Amino acid sequence: MSNQGKEEIAISCRLLKLGANFVKNTLAFTGDSHQEYMLKVLSAEVEYRELKRRDLNLKKAGFGNIKTFENYHFEDIELPAAIDRELLIKADFLNRTENLILYGRNGTGKSHMATAIGVEACMQGKKVAFYKPPLL
Repeated sequence: MSNQGKEEIAISCRLLKLGANFVKNTLAFTGDSHQEYMLKVLSAEVEYRELKRRDLNLKKAGFGNIKTFENYHFEDIELPAAIDRELLIKADFLNRTENLILYGRNGTGKSHMATAIGVEACMQGKKVAFYKPPLL
């Protein structure tokens, strides 16, 4: 492709607010048909924007430290029988607009669990605000 063609793609992408990543992908992908090529470029852009949205949600959430359930010790806590561990890890209760109350002594993993649930919610594309009150 000529430099003029590349410049025209960049200008068109700017006018459509598609960004530099989209321009880069238009030059990087190929396809057996126009439709296959376009699908690859558009799919890459959707994936890129989802990743950027997750990163922005994590940043805006205000977590002190990013923690996940990867190193969480469930044997140190007691869950009510009505709460399934896997549904908790997947933050499924958020989809049903249910609340979760965490209570216990210092150092029992409440903040870790709250952060891990918030991180999972961000990964699902949800907006999160994390607030930890100061110790009295």
